[in-house]
Amino acid sequence: MSDSSQKGDHGSQVEGAALEVLGVSKSYGATVALREASFSVASGSIHALIGENGAGKSTLVKILSGLVEPDEGTIRVGAQAIGLRTPRAAIAAGVSTAFQELTLVPKMTVAQNLLLGREPRSRLGLISDERMNRLASEILAEWDLPDVSPTVATEDFALGVRQQIELVRAFSRHGAVLLLDEPTAALAASQVDWLFAQIQKVRATGVAIVFISHRMDEIRDICDAGTVLRNGQQVSTFNVADVSDDEVIQMMVGHSLAERIHTEPPHVEPTGTPVLSVRHLQRREMADVSFDLYEGEVLGLAALQGHGQLELFNTLFGALRPSGGEMSIRGRKVRITSPRQAVRHGLGINLVPEDRKAEGVLTGMSSLVNVTLPNLQGFSRFGFLRRKHERGRAAEIFKLLNLRPTAMHSNVATLSGGNQQKVAIGKWMLSPSDILLMYDPTRGVDVGTKAEIFDLMQSMADDGRAILFYSTDLAELLAVCGRILVMYKGKVVADLTGAERNHSAALAAMVGSAQSADPASSTSELVQ
Repeated sequence: MSDSSQKGDHGSQVEGAALEVLGVSKSYGATVALREASFSVASGSIHALIGENGAGKSTLVKILSGLVEPDEGTIRVGAQAIGLRTPRAAIAAGVSTAFQELTLVPKMTVAQNLLLGREPRSRLGLISDERMNRLASEILAEWDLPDVSPTVATEDFALGVRQQIELVRAFSRHGAVLLLDEPTAALAASQVDWLFAQIQKVRATGVAIVFISHRMDEIRDICDAGTVLRNGQQVSTFNVADVSDDEVIQMMVGHSLAERIHTEPPHVEPTGTPVLSVRHLQRREMADVSFDLYEGEVLGLAALQGHGQLELFNTLFGALRPSGGEMSIRGRKVRITSPRQAVRHGLGINLVPEDRKAEGVLTGMSSLVNVTLPNLQGFSRFGFLRRKHERGRAAEIFKLLNLRPTAMHSNVATLSGGNQQKVAIGKWMLSPSDILLMYDPTRGVDVGTKAEIFDLMQSMADDGRAILFYSTDLAELLAVCGRILVMYKGKVVADLTGAERNHSAALAAMVGSAQSADPASSTSELVQ
């Protein structure tokens, strides 16, 4: 293993590198976000940047993208030291970035987003929509997305497709350096295959690629070397083939995580009245959904993309209205017509949504405001907000979330993606709710933060909450949930517990295999 020291050692630099990062540091007041980080990437190679949320990866990406200026250090593209003071300067220097938190403008068309800042113009300087749409079609075809219409607004596409559009915009700039920030976090398996094929096309042209991911299988599939950051410092740079997954994880977090992840999740016996009962719920992609959720249970939901799971969560939360079926909370039939109604005391349904930046947090406000805003009534008396009480309760939540006290008064947008997710969860920890809907809450977070989120989920379940947990990672569901539902073509086709709760059975049900559990046997009691 090629190992470099934590501080000031540039020995891991590659001769003739396309990108060199030399002793780069960045602080925000007393908080050190990055301390003397160094690594290099050769032309035509792929370098993984690995670390927990808050390790400094996002800060480094922002520096290389021209969004943030470093306090110290040197960045070279080719053999030339450059100052990346603006995004435009970074693009001009040949650095293109596809961000995890999408930078697309929702109301603008695909073509307008792809060519933003480089629109084709007439001799009079006017933008030609016809030429722009034609050029966008050519770009989409070049990167194997011919079915995406350039004239449709990006907000009309699913999150995974929006991520593909973000990636294509970066690919199409044809720079010398490509930064991919958690590019697979919002992608389905087939879209990941698409991405890896495009990455190999880019690599073949000699572009140096920095690939940020928490998924070791992906890193092993496509990366040549990697650098681990921890607490803003470079821990090690190595050839990927020379290290084990456990070694990398220990570099990331400083200890093994084996004891942190539940290998045998607790199973809650379904006794008494369910906290939530769903019968024959229908809406477009939901053909017929029935299940029960019990107090103290973390109920898993597995499905491939587009089988009705997103509609189910949004319908349960009142963001969408069903076309048929019914819901009951503790035996009482309810009709939920809005999220406001869902979160009120007496129903107590909360949602941790798919897109934390767009739906889970308010990025223009502090973390304190984000955590307490849904619960202001509990901090008010006679119409006045009791600030001391608000800060005290929020401090308790931040301690449970393992967030630094200083994060409370920071704009939530300055936090790492994993810490933003903690805030999105934390606001419901203050709420007097019985039911928590968690839609892929570990998307794009590191293994350490995943373990903390799993611990929080189990702690809330131990306190009597009922949790419905959807994840795109089947291994997570098996590690956390004693019972797993599987959706296929808008229906619950399997209810897996005991010996049936295994990877093969779940996967078979997810793909509609005849070998999967018989839905008649797994849900017969529900629909009688």
